[in-house]
Amino acid sequence: MDQPKLQIVEAIIALDQTNVADVLRKAFKLIADCYEAEMMDESLAGARHLLENYSIPPYLCLKLCIVISASSNNWPYAEEYRLRAERLYTSVCGTPYLSSRPDVDLEGTRKELDILSAYQLDNPPTFRPTLPQSLVLPSNDSMLSDDDTEEEEEQLDEVRDECAGADELYDYGDMPGYVNALEDILHNYKHMSPLVKLRTCLLIASVTDFPSWAISRREEAEQLWREQKEFFGADMPADVQSFLQAARVQLDELAQDQLETGSTSADDPVENAALSNATAELSRIRLED
Repeated sequence: MDQPKLQIVEAIIALDQTNVADVLRKAFKLIADCYEAEMMDESLAGARHLLENYSIPPYLCLKLCIVISASSNNWPYAEEYRLRAERLYTSVCGTPYLSSRPDVDLEGTRKELDILSAYQLDNPPTFRPTLPQSLVLPSNDSMLSDDDTEEEEEQLDEVRDECAGADELYDYGDMPGYVNALEDILHNYKHMSPLVKLRTCLLIASVTDFPSWAISRREEAEQLWREQKEFFGADMPADVQSFLQAARVQLDELAQDQLETGSTSADDPVENAALSNATAELSRIRLED
């Protein structure tokens, strides 16, 4: 398995490195030829070599992410690069000097991404990614509007960092600490992006040991999900769509779990009422979709 990787990497290294643009063009052709020949180890290694060793223009970076995702047989790894490609596609579409270049084929690239997305959905992993990893936030470009200020963009970056730090507690298995960190984010950033708030509420509802707390945060997440779906509408960026789809799956599973365990708090009329609302809400959303 190692030798094919060595061959393509050596072939790229052997190219005349004087003109980087020429190197990237020829290297991508080598990678594409390997992919067409179904030499997936080579196409994967070649694409990774370019990303790790060269400064790659956005559109080529997008194409390399597609190659990596399509070449990998590791579902979470392939999904990570597919989502990266979706974010890059949104960025390129929103940048006129990039999207208007004659060598940029947005229509063809969109078809490739749609095929890749369909393949990932039709071939789910035998194990699921961890909960935080399954809820990948969209890019800043997708979450910010033209009216947002530089200060608001900086705050969004800060909240992203806080979320990443909190997610480490999940990886360590410190669930009480994770819930507290997420609640701190909600408390400290009153004007955060609704999509970030949706993710945070959904994670709290999924992890907390307190049923009433879980119900409250799930219902808040449900409301945010509906509002954001309506807000973006038909012009929804691809990475927002992927995020909302993943959130919808988790919301449905969480509502179902709460319904199945509702008997443990049968003497709590408030929780029973919330669970009944969850049943009706889940049915209504599925009918609308």
